[in-house]
Amino acid sequence: MADPTALGHVLLAEDDRGVRESLVRALTFEGYEVEAVTDGAQALEAVTARQPDVVLLDVMMPNIDGLEALRRIRQSEASMDLPVVLISARVEIEDQIEGWAAGADGYITKPFTPSILTATLDGARRLDPRKREAERARRLRTLAEHVVT
Repeated sequence: MADPTALGHVLLAEDDRGVRESLVRALTFEGYEVEAVTDGAQALEAVTARQPDVVLLDVMMPNIDGLEALRRIRQSEASMDLPVVLISARVEIEDQIEGWAAGADGYITKPFTPSILTATLDGARRLDPRKREAERARRLRTLAEHVVT
């Protein structure tokens, strides 16, 4: 049964056990109900079965990585408006552009602070679904302006 005091149901997909446990602790402490899985394939199954409030996907995972899982979430009519935040050790601007282009509503680089994590998740959840595409396009333009050719 869901905790009625929780801020929302976060689906976390992270293959590294230590990072996954740390994220679960941090998010639970902040008041979220957290469901953790270890790869993109499991994340896609959980999205279909339980429609979380927000998804937090590690980019680099076995089987189906976070970017591919995100693309599949965006292709499904049932989950296309679901807020999805990527988390990654990949910090290059080009990596972030790839994430935003795939349909991310947020991109957090490791290491991070719990306050950045919760602010990004909250921001993704609050963004009006009708304005998501425009916000992604704006972020892509901003990032592209910083790419040195």
